[in-house]
Amino acid sequence: MDELETVEFAPFRWTVAAGVEAMMVAHIWYPALDPDGPLPASLSHNVVTGLLREQMGFTGLIMTDAIEMDAIDTTYSIPEASIRAIEAGVDLVAFGAHLSPDTQVEAIKATVGAVRAGRLSEARIDESVRRILNAPRRVTACSTGNR
Repeated sequence: MDELETVEFAPFRWTVAAGVEAMMVAHIWYPALDPDGPLPASLSHNVVTGLLREQMGFTGLIMTDAIEMDAIDTTYSIPEASIRAIEAGVDLVAFGAHLSPDTQVEAIKATVGAVRAGRLSEARIDESVRRILNAPRRVTACSTGNR
């Protein structure tokens, strides 16, 4: 964990301290953060919410890398991975160019179903919606120096 703190996490701490407004979470596994098994960082509550939001204090947008990458779709369906990413605290799930429109619609419908079933709370969705809606204002304020 010491090496993660001093080497791997240092750039994230610097960029958060510098006020970066958005970041992409990769689909890599950090065994020190998720010791119970291989879990991509993009689907990990320990990484997205625990590390980035709570420990580092990041308040901007967090998005996944393309959700259909091999690290994800060899283990999870796209709809399930999308729900897990949102459960982890991700605001935006990236659908890459190779993902069919039908699969994208399936993921959206599954996410709506997860909210209706109580798996995802409306409050969790509202958190992301607020960050998404505030993103243009935050970026404009940064570019004009009016934080």
